[in-house]
Amino acid sequence: MIFRRVEIEDIIIATLVLGFSFEVAYFGFKNNLINFIYFYGLSILAVLTAFVGHEMTHKFAAIRHNY
Repeated sequence: MIFRRVEIEDIIIATLVLGFSFEVAYFGFKNNLINFIYFYGLSILAVLTAFVGHEMTHKFAAIRHNY
């Protein structure tokens, strides 16, 4: 198996926390829950494409070089 369970858990937690942080930093707290959920979803998509892709590249490069 390429991924250990703890690695998957860490990536999920980091994605949720970064998504929340970006939502608050860029969009702020909106008065309405629907807007918060919508912008949080957008932030999660951004984190998934950038952060997770970046970290997976590190992992696969380390595997390739036997680290």
